[in-house]
Order: sequence, then C-alpha cells, then structure tokens
Amino acid sequence: DLVAEVKGKGFDLSTIRTNFTANIAAITYNKYTYMDSKVDAVNHKGDMQVHLQLADENINGEGQIHVNLDNPYTPIDGTGSITRRNLKPLEFHNSDVHLSTDFTIDFFVNDFSNHHGFISIDDLDYELGGYSYKINQIRLESEQTEEKSIRIYSDFLRGSLIGEFHLGALPEQLKAWTYS
Repeated sequence: DLVAEVKGKGFDLSTIRTNFTANIAAITYNKYTYMDSKVDAVNHKGDMQVHLQLADENINGEGQIHVNLDNPYTPIDGTGSITRRNLKPLEFHNSDVHLSTDFTIDFFVNDFSNHHGFISIDDLDYELGGYSYKINQIRLESEQTEEKSIRIYSDFLRGSLIGEFHLGALPEQLKAWTYS
C-alpha cells in the first residue's frame, strides 16, 4: 500500500527539480511486512536529500541521507537512529534479538570496487537471551590507495583487511554473523 505525491520538472540531472513524498502503509521484504513508513525526498540537479521514518512494531527509527548523483564519486552522507528493533520477525535472526543504535555515513562511491569513507555505529544496545550488551562505537573505514583497505575500530575490536574484496558481499556476510 503506497500513497505518493511527486512534484517537479526535468529528467536530466542538470535540470531536474523534484519533490517526492510517500506514505507506505505496508511493504514486504525478506518475508516480513513492514508497516507505517514515510519517505520525503528532494532532488535538485542531482543533489538529493532523503528523509525516512519507520514506525513498525518491530523497527522504529528515522534517518536522513544526502547523495550527490552529479559527481564521478557519488558522495553519500547521512545520519539516523533505530530506536527499537527485533531481528527475529524481520528474518535476520532465529531468536529474539533487540537492538537500538545511532549511525553516521560519510562515503564516496564510484562502484562496489571503488570507494572510500566511513560508516559509524554509535551507542549500540544489543539484547539477546536476557543478556544486554552496550558498545559505544563500531567504525568501519574504507580507503583506496595502491591497495584496498577496510579497517574496523570498536570498544573491543581493532582490525584491518588489505587486498582484494567486494563490498557487495558485505550484507550477506553481516546477516551470517548475526546468526552465529
């Protein structure tokens, strides 16, 4: 169920001016139907601002993202928060797992093999099996020099990966880690 309003003109990045608002009563992804979402977006000559609100019973949150499509390296920056999330109904875990967090993204992407920037997950609260965990920050940095590198920093982990890898595989790997 979707109710949307689009106002604007132009189809070329150099002239496009568009405002988009959508109220999404229900949308199904990964065998779960998310309820009560809203998207507001403005695109001015390829410079796009998007605001997303989620008010589902298993995931509440909001986020803002900024993407400039008129750049060889597309800058993506944004912030957001998830105030309550249960991973089990969302098909990301087979047990009740609750989490809340804030996040920040500042990334430049040409494609999945050519990118640099960081993603920071802050004030992560994670609850599983009656145990609660708190992590102040997990920061993932990507850099392109002569070699590709990904570095991770957190309260309990420091590491790096240097060499050949593909970021497109990261979402499936993260899902696999949540089940372990």
